[in-house]
Amino acid sequence: MLIAVELPFSYWHRQAFSAEIEASFDRESERMAINDEAEHGERALAAEDFEEILRDLVDEEALLDAAEKDYVAGFAQAMSAEAKFKVLLKKRKGDAEESLTRLIDRDVARRLVGNEEAADDELASAIEDLFAGWMEKEGFKLEILEYVACFTDALICDRLIKQREFDKHANRLRREKHGPPARAPRRKHPRTRRPIPGQGDLVLESPGGKLH
Repeated sequence: MLIAVELPFSYWHRQAFSAEIEASFDRESERMAINDEAEHGERALAAEDFEEILRDLVDEEALLDAAEKDYVAGFAQAMSAEAKFKVLLKKRKGDAEESLTRLIDRDVARRLVGNEEAADDELASAIEDLFAGWMEKEGFKLEILEYVACFTDALICDRLIKQREFDKHANRLRREKHGPPARAPRRKHPRTRRPIPGQGDLVLESPGGKLH
């Protein structure tokens, strides 16, 4: 059987996630500039150009929302480390996307609080008190943050950016900074006379019938 518990989410984490996302903008902009220089040479864009593109295309509130989803997984990981055994948190069917209500196995909950006889309401309250105590520990909070930080770069590049829109913005900035790309010179191909099928080399005859 499963019981429902509410995961805590502190103001500290919201602020920490915002700072980590800012760091991700910096890291990704630098990485993109290095790659762009290798590909485009003198027509490469600078890190600040890529940061401008990223900030145009990425909704920071969407980043925070996505980071909060990773928070649940990070919380479960930190919780398992604290409990010294694997703890699974499942989303309750029908809850809103932003809900932090999760389901935990009753036997696992009893093991966590050390009470094999507790009823579900008592268990839920005891587990939430346990969560609140863990959130007072700096190490517990940092473990969650480290988990989320692993995903913030990927949030920007892989989960929240459409590549076609990104390329369009990059090409526009490249033209503004460096002008249109130089066109490669057209190669002239010499005209060749196609042989007539089935005739091989042509033989010219004079009017008198002699071969030349």
